[in-house]
Amino acid sequence: MIINNFAAARKLISKGCEMNVLAALLTWHKGLMKILSGTRSGRVYNVPLTKKKYIASAPGEAPATATATLRTTYKTKMETTFPIPMGIIGSPQKYAPMLEYGTSKMAPRPHLKRAYDENKNEIHAKLGQRVA
Repeated sequence: MIINNFAAARKLISKGCEMNVLAALLTWHKGLMKILSGTRSGRVYNVPLTKKKYIASAPGEAPATATATLRTTYKTKMETTFPIPMGIIGSPQKYAPMLEYGTSKMAPRPHLKRAYDENKNEIHAKLGQRVA
């Protein structure tokens, strides 16, 4: 008698891949939060609508946090369409890509790629974990 376990194996492997992608995505997000929480060395400004001051980012540094809006809006999302699960990390803030890549009037404040680069080995290790 032949037993076909293909569907069960496929489901097990798919779930394992999803878990690996999720672990890698969360590692990237954790690194991003660390980068967006650090100190900066740019000019000193007033926080809008308050009397507090903050230090802006200098060109090449990750964006400074005046209101924490950018940092708190970066979210992760899983797309689990078989055969390739995908992890997505991003912010709905329109200025997030402008900060990452710069504009004609502002030098880049890389943070997303920097978080990936600084955690690349751990991210790849999590993606490469055994799934079944």
